[in-house]
Amino acid sequence: MKATQEQTSDSSYRPTEKKWLRISKSSLMTYMMCPRQFYWRYIADIPSPPPSEAAIRGGKIHKVMEIGLLEGSDKIMSAAIEEGVADDVGVDSLNMLLHQIAHDMGGFDIVEAEIKHQVAEEYNGYNIIWVGMIDGVIRHPDGGLILMELKTGKMNMGKLGRTRKELVYYSRLLSKLGYDEPITHFMYISPDYEIPEDGNDKLNLHSILSIPLLKELIAYDKDGNFDRAIAFMLCILHSHENYNIDLEAQFDYGMGDKFWRTSHFKRRKVRF
Repeated sequence: MKATQEQTSDSSYRPTEKKWLRISKSSLMTYMMCPRQFYWRYIADIPSPPPSEAAIRGGKIHKVMEIGLLEGSDKIMSAAIEEGVADDVGVDSLNMLLHQIAHDMGGFDIVEAEIKHQVAEEYNGYNIIWVGMIDGVIRHPDGGLILMELKTGKMNMGKLGRTRKELVYYSRLLSKLGYDEPITHFMYISPDYEIPEDGNDKLNLHSILSIPLLKELIAYDKDGNFDRAIAFMLCILHSHENYNIDLEAQFDYGMGDKFWRTSHFKRRKVRF
């Protein structure tokens, strides 16, 4: 059921601090990915860095899609001009995608877009308020609901897997709100995605310069080595930002350490 004002005011992301524990899609995904990062962000109150240019851009493109869904796809470019992203190639791709989807479906039957939901539930003995804001919910021509999720930036298998989990979270959220229609489809909209020319969607691990970090990341386990993996990354960033230290070397993937001959890498000479 929808959370009351009294329940939301007596809630917190910090466990045991208030009567109700708030769990959002972001906090849940952060905890699943890295409990230590969850602690830093939601418990220890360590200040977050300012939004990156990519995050700011992503927010603007989300706004453009919201207007395109609610006011019609013909409003996309005017919204892009207002948001200052009219020349963004991602907006062009988004415009074409939404027009094509609307054409194939005979138009959009919008249920909601960018509405914040807060749902109260007693879950396994705990008082939980589930929080979420879905990019879009549309009705399928054959019945049922489609959950839409927009992701800017590069799309890879890891990001696709996280997006799928996010949509499952939203699906449960809507069921708790009392939506009678079933969720029948998930729709991923990734306007920045480009199919590699060779058709092989590699992980691009060759762009990471530290062999120890690569080995830790490939062996990543949230119950095991996540502290070491994060420590490696922080040390590399610290060295680069404070001492301007970069790695330079030549390496042949076909020679030396057998690590480089695994399926994660393209077998070619690179300079890094």
